Amino acid sequence: MNSSKWAGLIALAVALLFLVAERIAVMQTRRRFKLVIHVNGTRGKSTVTRMIHALLREAGYAAWGKVTGTEPRLLLEDGTERLIRRIGPANVREQRNMLLKAATSGVDALVFECNAVRPELQLASASYLDADILVITNARLDHRLEQGTAADAAQAFAATIPPGGTVVSSDAEHRSLWEETAKGRGARLVFVDPAEGEGLGDMPENMACALGVADSLGLSRERAAAALSSYSRDPGAFSELSWPCGGGRTRFLDASAANEPDSTDRLARLGYARAGTDAVAAAHRVLVVATRADRPDRSMQFAEYAAKACLPGGLYDEAAFLGPVQLAVRAVLKRSGIHCSFLRKPAELDAEPGCIIVAAGNRGGHGKLLHDWATAKAGMASASAGTEIRGGSK
Repeated sequence: MNSSKWAGLIALAVALLFLVAERIAVMQTRRRFKLVIHVNGTRGKSTVTRMIHALLREAGYAAWGKVTGTEPRLLLEDGTERLIRRIGPANVREQRNMLLKAATSGVDALVFECNAVRPELQLASASYLDADILVITNARLDHRLEQGTAADAAQAFAATIPPGGTVVSSDAEHRSLWEETAKGRGARLVFVDPAEGEGLGDMPENMACALGVADSLGLSRERAAAALSSYSRDPGAFSELSWPCGGGRTRFLDASAANEPDSTDRLARLGYARAGTDAVAAAHRVLVVATRADRPDRSMQFAEYAAKACLPGGLYDEAAFLGPVQLAVRAVLKRSGIHCSFLRKPAELDAEPGCIIVAAGNRGGHGKLLHDWATAKAGMASASAGTEIRGGSK
């Protein structure tokens, strides 16, 4: 055997030894925790993770949480949080690294948001954590290139159900799939109807997931509601701003972290309900989609949404795309016949007096520019005009 083949075999042997050593270290570390919860799904993962962290503290656990939404953050046992500094893009090995780090801190419970999109990497996240409880918030159409349809995503989430564990969800559409998969793995499904989360927050389905975990922890609904009333909200959670404009008032509904049309639509309707029927009927409603050059399929998804939602009688009167827009996306919008503009910066947005702006698409990049622009508008008006600033659930 020549030297190059020997070198290859040695490299392979070293790699295998590293993987075995890593697995042993992770398994031994995992035994130090009384409870580990893994939060997966399409939307609401960061918010639900934060809710569960509050529940764990209420239940007497010294718990760490990790969210990877708008900003990657570590939620500490005393209720404070710390920004996670990354050298490069998100990597599933971050789950392993934070698991090992938590073990040295003396905490006894973890709730980690799944930071993977691709199904095989979601499995890696589940393997690192070996969770007692898996929460699946929902399965919706997003990341079509990596996950396919909503049904495909639901199958991928089902694959992360822990054998012998518990899976919690409030998504009725995929309940039967997850229940069947759980039974096949000796696990159980705890399903909580979103109606049970009504009155506790902006997104009842998120609250319902948290209540399902509270039930599993043995917390009463009263104690759970108290803990959930004061959880630390995600920086990208749905929020509302307003400021004077001409003779009226502009409302800015920030749903930019929702990332896909279904959730955006729900949040827009929530904002409309708060504004009131008369105010919405009188307003000029604008959907502003912040785009990303590395998310062309998401831009296409929102173009298809805008092509329907901006028709006469629809949820919006016009659309505006902020940032890079591919030719294929422009073609869809042009064929739709809707009123649509393309912006390079938020200041180009022609906001009429009394209009309602719904920010969508992405929170990073141009989405952050849009958020900062609206925050500055509201901030400049707050001293003299009593700006309304409201926070909500992602």
